[in-house]
Amino acid sequence: MSSARIPSIPPMFWDWATPRKIVLHLLERRNYSDWETFRDSLVNKWTNLNVLGGLIMGGISTVIFSGLSLSNKAFTFGVVALLSSLISIGFGVGLIYVLGDVSGPRLHHIGTTYPNLFLFSISIPQTWATMSFVTFFLCVCFIVWEAENKGWVVRVWRDIPLPRLHIYFARQRDRESRIGRTGLIGSGQD
Repeated sequence: MSSARIPSIPPMFWDWATPRKIVLHLLERRNYSDWETFRDSLVNKWTNLNVLGGLIMGGISTVIFSGLSLSNKAFTFGVVALLSSLISIGFGVGLIYVLGDVSGPRLHHIGTTYPNLFLFSISIPQTWATMSFVTFFLCVCFIVWEAENKGWVVRVWRDIPLPRLHIYFARQRDRESRIGRTGLIGSGQD
């Protein structure tokens, strides 16, 4: 038998990914209207996450299925973003349906009987939505970085060495300040 320890998750993660502090505060108090307010705020949060997840799904599915040649990295992050949004929306809708009209005393009972399971279940939509947002951002970054037809901004950051970039922006700043001082906008003398 192995005596290997399972590493524990740091408390900082639980504070970020779950409403642990709020639930602990609600468990100490027996004010059931606070539980109902907490439930309503979760339903609003899950509704907003579902809308954002739907927008990400629409955007990423357009990119993936548009026939654009994608690298393996961009395609992988796109598929992960698509699936993460789908999971987040599924759990968000399910929790809205299940907990949408539960009374305050019942929520208090569930929170005291199964506190870890309760925290885990109400944290699933937020965790998967975060995964979806991050992977969507990474997918777009890979698409822009690896694109053949880049705009001038991407070309400037990739092709111009840093000292030349500094000189370019300094000249632009001087030009703009000179135009602002003389008022010669569009006269051809700038």
